[in-house]
Amino acid sequence: MLSDIELILFDLDGTLVEFHHDFLFEQAHLILAKLGHEPVTNAVLEGHFSDFSFFDFIPEHRRELFITQFWTNFDWKNFPRAKVLAGVDNLLEQIAESGRKSGIVTSRAVAHEQLSADLEHTGLLSYMSYVRTRSCDHLHWSDKRDSIRSIIEESGLRPSQIAMIGDIPPDISSARVMGLGLTIGVLSGGLKRSVLEQARPDHIIDNVSQISELFFLK
Repeated sequence: MLSDIELILFDLDGTLVEFHHDFLFEQAHLILAKLGHEPVTNAVLEGHFSDFSFFDFIPEHRRELFITQFWTNFDWKNFPRAKVLAGVDNLLEQIAESGRKSGIVTSRAVAHEQLSADLEHTGLLSYMSYVRTRSCDHLHWSDKRDSIRSIIEESGLRPSQIAMIGDIPPDISSARVMGLGLTIGVLSGGLKRSVLEQARPDHIIDNVSQISELFFLK
């Protein structure tokens, strides 16, 4: 039940802040050149990105190496300045006023201190009771089960009292595996609706600001 939700977890990039496609593509071009792969256009990269098959432009026999090189060399330190998406601040204020808590579960492989510095100008962390980044040695960049598990343990809440909002299928699948009470997919990250539908979230919305009017704060 929506009324049972006490904690709302958010993905970061593409959900709370703008996702910088151009930077992602720039990193891909750099690794392609490093591996001696022929150039790929941004249009091709965008097509794969929206289908959530970003690395499929690499031949299968070379894909694992490319993915390893991509995340090993990804330049998190120069990741573009975060820009909060429209309506996020108002939503977070309303969540706090409702007595619920908020948290961030991000795939960024950075230390908590760096994430705090990167987001200081946004004010987002002042609303967050829990923040989890990805361990650099994590097996898969998109798997958030460990982060969600640690928040469940720290919060003392039942999984059914926690919601997860994200813009990619693994945000939804990680939450479902951990038994969270509500999953919401958002289209603000650039994926096709049909891709998110395959993850079977409870709801799909255009952006997180719609949570206020549609679900929690009627």
